[in-house]
Amino acid sequence: MKQVFYRLPAPEGLISDPSLVLYLPLYQLDGASITSKDAYGHLCSVTGSSWRPGGRYFDGVDDDINCGNDSAFDISGNITIVAWYRFKNSAASYSAICEKRIGAESTNWAMGTNHEGKLGCFYSDGTFKEYYAGPDTRDGSWYHGAIVLSGSSGTVLHKIYVEGDLKGSSTTPGAMPTNSHAVWIGRAGDDFNDYFKGWIGEVLVYSRALTTLEIQYNYLATKWRYQ
Repeated sequence: MKQVFYRLPAPEGLISDPSLVLYLPLYQLDGASITSKDAYGHLCSVTGSSWRPGGRYFDGVDDDINCGNDSAFDISGNITIVAWYRFKNSAASYSAICEKRIGAESTNWAMGTNHEGKLGCFYSDGTFKEYYAGPDTRDGSWYHGAIVLSGSSGTVLHKIYVEGDLKGSSTTPGAMPTNSHAVWIGRAGDDFNDYFKGWIGEVLVYSRALTTLEIQYNYLATKWRYQ
């Protein structure tokens, strides 16, 4: 019996996963008001960030996207944030990619890069907990980044992935809180000015901890857009 193999179109990388609470393919979403492509259809307002081939450009001064404060974003146990980003800021400062907070001590979850260009994740349960790992990503190239926060028994495990590879992990005591603040793209919450400078191609937020294989699959399934 002859075997026939079919080559499927390049998949979007787990976008049909029921735990996906936010999917913003910014490489195809133009306009001052955009709707996320997940099952929730979040209405997001854009300030300043302009659409360009490959994604949305953020000027590092006052550009951001407000995704609202839907209860689907109130994630307290396990979370994964995935983003394609092209960093263009050489300044020695923090830059936000995707966050749900209104101050350092009121952070549900957050993903960004530090003053060394390393990818990081953090939360606050009264005490600010952060962890960064991986290479300096400020060279103007596209990077696939993913952070995983998973909590159980009074501890939270932080994992950092760049280009599908696990770059580091760390455990802190505590628990991820929830809050009523909005989710922001390119800005560090309601009262911070740690804006992102460069391009963000897409952002995905899952209410579970993706495995290493799933993160690698997402990277391989989407990297053709960012070559």
